[in-house]
Amino acid sequence: MRSIIDVRDFAGTLYPDVRKRAAISSYEGIVVTPVVGSSVIVSRIGESDEMFVEMFSEVETIYWKIGEQTLKMDKDSIVCNGGALGGMVILEKLEANLDALKKYVEAIHQALPGAFTAIGIKDLADGGAGSISYTTSMTGKAINFQAMENSKIKQ
Repeated sequence: MRSIIDVRDFAGTLYPDVRKRAAISSYEGIVVTPVVGSSVIVSRIGESDEMFVEMFSEVETIYWKIGEQTLKMDKDSIVCNGGALGGMVILEKLEANLDALKKYVEAIHQALPGAFTAIGIKDLADGGAGSISYTTSMTGKAINFQAMENSKIKQ
């Protein structure tokens, strides 16, 4: 990530290597990259010839780092910590998919005892107790989902 930009004033004077923020000794904090061609206000750092961007009319990207945590935002995305874990889950869609899976598994569970009887293995398996054995082993078993929402992060 480049931490400097070139700025041209309204009279056409070029100010090369203007810092996006005053501090350059650390990558901690927020770095805002203005849109090329947008208006910015720059200030001189102390009595030096170095300048930094104080304000901007349009933002292209924002990069924020605190410790090992990073956040990069632009018009197309928000990426946390490099995006290695993939996109955020849409909770309602996840819950709907899990509910559909749960219903499918429950339907299989309900169908199996009858299927044992229909194909004639009820009497063959386990000395005539195949479906009873299955039903007994499934007694008290259920698919239950805990709350999945982290209410501290919203999208």
